[in-house]
Amino acid sequence: MGDMYGDRSRGVDRGEELAPEYEPTSRDAEDLKADVEAALDLDPAIESDRITVDIDGGTVILRGTVDSDLEREAAENDALEVPGVTDVRNDLSVGEWKGVRTGPQPPLGR
Repeated sequence: MGDMYGDRSRGVDRGEELAPEYEPTSRDAEDLKADVEAALDLDPAIESDRITVDIDGGTVILRGTVDSDLEREAAENDALEVPGVTDVRNDLSVGEWKGVRTGPQPPLGR
């Protein structure tokens, strides 16, 4: 014979979620950008002055030119480690750099 209460008699309500869905914390885009740039600056395997960082929501967009696939992957991994980053769009090119330096300039005469 069927139970007129269905699953409710066993303490389960199929209409309720058992656990709330995880939602990552959103961060201010400027703070997130600064943290990603700092992470890239701290990695000795990366020429961070040749990489620009843009933020779209929690997605980090990396642009520029790096010397190798290893450097490209390291930059992506560094960005993914920053709290608040949900995804990385890695638009870095591998090859000879021919752009304008965007980071701090060395002192004149060196």
